[in-house]
Amino acid sequence: MTSGALDDGYKWPSSSHTHPMLYMEYWYFNFTDPETGVGGIIGFGVVNPADHLGLGRAAVVGSMFDGEGGATAFDDLYPIEDFSAHVAAADVEIGKSGKLTANGTDHIRVRARSNNGEVQVDLEFKRAASQVMIPPGQGPTSWSWNRWLIYMPSACVSGTVTVKGKQTMITQGGGYHDHSWGAWPLPLSTWAWAVWSAPTKKHAGVIGYHCAFNKSQAFVLVPHANGGQQRVDFEESTMVFTPKQIGSWLLFYKRPTEVSFEAYDSTREWRIDVTWRLTATANLWRSPVIIFESACTFEGGIYRKSEDGRWECYQPLNGVPGHSESVDTWWGSGALNEKGSWPGGAGR
Repeated sequence: MTSGALDDGYKWPSSSHTHPMLYMEYWYFNFTDPETGVGGIIGFGVVNPADHLGLGRAAVVGSMFDGEGGATAFDDLYPIEDFSAHVAAADVEIGKSGKLTANGTDHIRVRARSNNGEVQVDLEFKRAASQVMIPPGQGPTSWSWNRWLIYMPSACVSGTVTVKGKQTMITQGGGYHDHSWGAWPLPLSTWAWAVWSAPTKKHAGVIGYHCAFNKSQAFVLVPHANGGQQRVDFEESTMVFTPKQIGSWLLFYKRPTEVSFEAYDSTREWRIDVTWRLTATANLWRSPVIIFESACTFEGGIYRKSEDGRWECYQPLNGVPGHSESVDTWWGSGALNEKGSWPGGAGR
């Protein structure tokens, strides 16, 4: 994983396009508020921005979680002419319902309103960790490609969230923001992932199963003795994902509702052993793939080997709030949707 600085601007104008109708680009944000339990995800996206055959679309999507098991989702589509974006920064506007405004490289204001009026979001994301560029894997076809920039692995979040008339003021929330762009046949590549961010305590984590096509990835940020943060990357060959509980949707379609994960870094000095459990779920997409967005909590910890060879818990995770996402297909070949042990590599 690399940390070279990239901007968060619109990538379509500077990308090569062999299959422009399948080009997708999105800016994704999530947040949790430890004080109220409220959290959610917001996404701004565009597909086929050249509007071939008149099929180009933009979207503002979201899933809000009330901290008590309730979820409210929306998926609002717009004609391509309602989309505009800047190439140098995350300045994006979709219709009158979604707007991103970048203030330098470390602040982004996220404003969104669902078309049905149930959800309104006005949040400020302030960077709490350096960006990470995930190396691409091998796509499902020879021409598939994707870039995944985790622009803010951890962020301080403040602002307001209003769901069905109830407004929540967030002052010390934790957040995450990534940006992805590329072209591939979406139903041929499924994934599952989970993330948490606790910026006031200087720790965060990203765990992804096949999020870079056939590659899995995981890293954590933990407090450093110098008062800053240290990033620990875990080796894909050591990763084991173990779905322990499986939930169903419309009887046939499945999603993991409890997953354990274990991995080691390349020096075998660090180990992660965590479990995330879903607390609320919303079905965000139904086509061309089925996407589940969920609130979850993390238990377990990040361990460091002592000088005498014992594993000591360096950063405990006791009910830390976060988010997870999983994808299924209409023929039921989703990621982590069967109990058992799934290696991080391209095997199962």
